[in-house]
Amino acid sequence: MLIGLGEYLSGHNGTFTYASGSVYPDYVNYVFQRSFVAVIGALIVPFAYRTCRFLGFGRPAATMAAAFVLFDNALCVMSRFILLDPILFCFTAMSLLGYSG
Repeated sequence: MLIGLGEYLSGHNGTFTYASGSVYPDYVNYVFQRSFVAVIGALIVPFAYRTCRFLGFGRPAATMAAAFVLFDNALCVMSRFILLDPILFCFTAMSLLGYSG
């Protein structure tokens, strides 16, 4: 649903099927769609920090845990593309934050 929201906000009309290897037409605002997913993926970092703080970690340990999430290569790569994984990870991080707080 959030991918659909990102497409709706970018003005996508639903005619492009995102086939592998195809060129994006002019009416597909893929930069906004990729940015939308990247912002959701970036929200995982403060959630990781706050979760560690709620679990009783000190500031240096929570900062180090957030830095591990920030510099995780797989998360950086997945957040660049229009995939569902960063959204899933974000909601998982939010549920862990809610459970720990």
